[in-house]
Amino acid sequence: MSNLKNVEAFGKLVGICTGYGGSYNPGKPNLRMESLTELLANSREAVRQVSTAKTELENATNKREVAYINLKKLVSRIVFELRSSQVLPQTLADAYVAVRKIRGQVLKDRAPVASTANEVAVEVTRKRTYGSDYSSVVYHFQKLIQTLAAEPRYQPGITDLQVPSLQTTLSELRAINAAVLNAVVAWGKARRDRNELLYTNENSLIAIARAVRQQVRATFGHNSEATRATYQIRFTKPNVR
Repeated sequence: MSNLKNVEAFGKLVGICTGYGGSYNPGKPNLRMESLTELLANSREAVRQVSTAKTELENATNKREVAYINLKKLVSRIVFELRSSQVLPQTLADAYVAVRKIRGQVLKDRAPVASTANEVAVEVTRKRTYGSDYSSVVYHFQKLIQTLAAEPRYQPGITDLQVPSLQTTLSELRAINAAVLNAVVAWGKARRDRNELLYTNENSLIAIARAVRQQVRATFGHNSEATRATYQIRFTKPNVR
């Protein structure tokens, strides 16, 4: 909020200078009213751009979160479908490895034990695993699809469990990850542009505000009402990098 408050404070400073009309007539072009008005408009736009980019990032991450929650439900259904297909225990074990990594779970310290010829008993705990980030989840989902595609007995009648549908889901997850990454990059650029305009540039909003105060002081005097009014306006420079 300090960024928005600084822009609002600069707007008050510009308003004070505007109120004195021709009496405020600095020699430096960047302190004249047309330059101050332009800087104010650009600063407001820069703050708006950051807010817009942050909203787009939040929307992208929310969409990704929902997609991965749905993926965890999907892979659970895949396992039950695979178990009903009477595949080899080894194939089922391979699928379990991918599924637990997708779900961010770890196996207890014991080997899977086949309870029947077509079933593998696996105990699972709710601990997080290394590599359970979004990119890793996509990789493990791809491995799961490869396992299913290589298994001739996996022939689900439900469309969204079929290999072509799963490959479409994989492509969608990759696109969602890319959208989040692009949103992160856009947000970072918007913040850098804002910080440069407001704080770090030689003619930044903060630098110009200080110069305007000195100009008002030089024009109207140290103890003038105009000078007191400008010094009552507070600016804060955040710790920006």
